[in-house]
Amino acid sequence: MQVLDLFSGPGGLGTGFSRYFEVTTAIDWDSDCCQTYATNHRETQVTQSDVRDISFVQGDYQGILGVIGGPPCQSFSELNLQRNPADDRANLLTEMLRATAEIRPEFVFIENVASIPKHFKIELVGSLEALGYHVVARVVNASAFGSVQIRRRWILTACRSRHVYPTPTPSYRSAKEILRG
Repeated sequence: MQVLDLFSGPGGLGTGFSRYFEVTTAIDWDSDCCQTYATNHRETQVTQSDVRDISFVQGDYQGILGVIGGPPCQSFSELNLQRNPADDRANLLTEMLRATAEIRPEFVFIENVASIPKHFKIELVGSLEALGYHVVARVVNASAFGSVQIRRRWILTACRSRHVYPTPTPSYRSAKEILRG
């Protein structure tokens, strides 16, 4: 049950998914993130590359069950006072769609900020549905999934066979409690 981690950063999504799947490949453009990922996930092939430069139709990604990723959110983040929807990074969400169309995995999982403009969300959901995926997208609080942060995240799951969406049991604990285990 192999998973491809796009926009992997230092490996947050990969850590969670590796409990249930084999995260075989992680791709990110930032060398520090790739080094951190490789150090913490020795079983994963880490590739430092711009996702836009990769063709997923090649046989390298055959057998991938899922594609996961958290494309850069600076273009949409409410914390970025200079955010600009015309920022080139805003289009990186479409790279998740392109990878999905080329690989045709069983499932896709996308995580991002809740403040992604509605038209981006609608376009992504509609495009995935046109590819034959059952899509569920919601805004959740990251702390309900065990994060030490209380912040709203937009989560999208797309599955070819059926609707699947994680139903968290809210577990609001302080950062100190979470870090203690």
